[in-house]
Amino acid sequence: IVASPCALIIATPVAYLAAIAAAARRGVLVKGGAHLEVVARAAAVAFDKTGTLTTGRVRLIDVDVRDGIGESEALRLAGAIESSSTHPLAEAVNRAMKERALTPAGVSDYRSTPGDGAAAVVEGRSVWIGRPESIGLHSPNAGQDAAGRAERFRREGKTASAMVIDGTVTFLAFEDTVRNQAAVCIQRLRGQGIRWIEMLTGDHEIVAQKVAAQLQLDGYLAALAPEDKLNAVEKLRAKYGAVVLVGDGINDAPALAHADVGIAMGARGADVAMEAADIVLMKDRIEDVAWLHRHARRTAGIVRQNLTLAIAVIGVLSVFAAMGSIPLPVAVVGHEGSTIVVALNALRLLRTHVM
Repeated sequence: IVASPCALIIATPVAYLAAIAAAARRGVLVKGGAHLEVVARAAAVAFDKTGTLTTGRVRLIDVDVRDGIGESEALRLAGAIESSSTHPLAEAVNRAMKERALTPAGVSDYRSTPGDGAAAVVEGRSVWIGRPESIGLHSPNAGQDAAGRAERFRREGKTASAMVIDGTVTFLAFEDTVRNQAAVCIQRLRGQGIRWIEMLTGDHEIVAQKVAAQLQLDGYLAALAPEDKLNAVEKLRAKYGAVVLVGDGINDAPALAHADVGIAMGARGADVAMEAADIVLMKDRIEDVAWLHRHARRTAGIVRQNLTLAIAVIGVLSVFAAMGSIPLPVAVVGHEGSTIVVALNALRLLRTHVM
């Protein structure tokens, strides 16, 4: 009776069930206790930029046109391609069209390439929109002028998106703001023992550098394609062990699936990102990443307490039982009592602590 491992068996699952329930109350969807265990021992956290460290409420602030193409015309063509996309830049284009009462043009032969952009035939015109670094693939004669125009926007801290209309290069300039709680979240993670906090973004070096400096990150990597983010996660894992990645977009999905724990921003995040992630922040609060890490560490601590107590009770009672000096009623009370204490200790995790 005293050697029965009831308390030992329930020490871990009850704690993780209570922890998952508490996280759900806060709006954090955890898809399994094993993910909390990894978060608790993680030493490195990587963040996407747009829609994660920044608000994702990007504003279109400039349309740089050439060769007789008007701003409204360029915006209509861009809106035709971006109308069905959930990317923050696409949403900014769609909002700008509504503000100007523009109707998107008809689209045919639509093609999308993650990390590069999207192309289509719009009202008989060949249109591509995507990363400025890919202009040469779609307009070989763009030359240094296009590179200089993109660089000008970036020096101003704006995100530039390129558009090629029948060979003519147009630029859309966007502006985003860092989330109010992003700096607080990073400070808390660092105070809770995270050794390395890095930003992985597909945006340009200059824009990424400004955000990284503002948030005092340990490092950043810019101009990354989806496969580059996979490689970055692998390098962090080799150096620091378990890696937590926080992202929200389609381009983040492969890296979210590849990280030891992927955390998706749920309010505006892409469906594929939430599907690939192990944890989803349904309320879209960046500060919940720091709360989750603290909650996971507290859970791991309570599991250790439970295991220590269960093993100690079994060991002590077994010694007395082997000596024949423990009555059966006392053995039963000791066995059942330790089981109840372990369960009650685990249920303390149902209380969510606000940070």
